[in-house]
Formats: sequence, C-alpha cells, structure tokens
Amino acid sequence: MKLLVVVCVLAVASTEMVMKGYPKPMTYICNFSDDLCGFHSNITKLEWTAVSDKDGRYLKTEAKGDLDKSAVAISRCYSVTNHYLCLAFRYSITGSSDNKMTIQQKGGDKSQVWSSATSSLNKGWIEEKIAVSLLPLQRKTQFVFTAFLGGKPGNSVSIDDVTLIPSTC
Repeated sequence: MKLLVVVCVLAVASTEMVMKGYPKPMTYICNFSDDLCGFHSNITKLEWTAVSDKDGRYLKTEAKGDLDKSAVAISRCYSVTNHYLCLAFRYSITGSSDNKMTIQQKGGDKSQVWSSATSSLNKGWIEEKIAVSLLPLQRKTQFVFTAFLGGKPGNSVSIDDVTLIPSTC
C-alpha cells in the first residue's frame, strides 16, 4: 500500500509540475542506430567506434598492440528534472580477465562510480541498471564510460541501448 501511495504522489507531483510550466521529465534513449547521441571521446590511446553487425549498431573499443590501454566515451550532458534516475544499458566484454568497464556520473559536486564484474567477461550482452541520485539543485548530469583493456588481440568492450529514465530502477 505504501508503494502505491508513493507512486500516486509522484504522479500527481509530476502532473502538477507540467501544468505549472516545468518540463515533463524526459527519458533519453540511445541505441546508436542513427547517430552517436552526443557521445564523444576524449584523447586516449584507444577510440570508441560505431560498429554494425548482426547485433545491430553499437559502440565498441578494441585492444591494439601489446600495452594496457583505456578508452573513454563521454555521454552528452543530460538536462533532468528528477533527482532519482535509472541509467540502463547493455554491455559486452571479451578477452582476458584484465578487461573491465567503469561508469562515472558527473555533475554538480556529486560523483558516483560503477564497475563491471569479472564474472561478466565473455558472457555476451549483459543488461545493467544503475540507480543514480542527484544533488537537490542539480539539473544536469553526464556519464563517463571507461573501458580498460589488456593489449591482447580479441580484447574488447562494447556498449549499446543507453537509456536514462526519470525514475528509480
């Protein structure tokens, strides 16, 4: 019963905010089918590239050479109205156990970090949801996806279907 009351209060509050001229909370969806949705790289040794294959179109970075490297993909800056968000995405990590991915939330004074589990290595596409909370007056947030790869051929990290939902996970 408490959950229903909370959902109803949130729905009423959201409706009242829209009626008073506040923007309706947006869901941001990026499946990389048409474009990169504002994702970009900083200057690192490895680049993320858009790849198309039987799984569709997604971002991927692969090891080149024999040194450990990292690749950074930075999301666009999202304008948000909710303080509790859910970042949902799919990822795939292949190769050696040294490979992993982290995601850092940026914006305001708050920074949260998520790290992939080693058990996800070579398991195909994995769906993940991360609960994101913002500071009281924070209206923008951004996410930094970092892939850490050993320098062996076949080591790769891929991301797809990145969705920012204006609710809890």
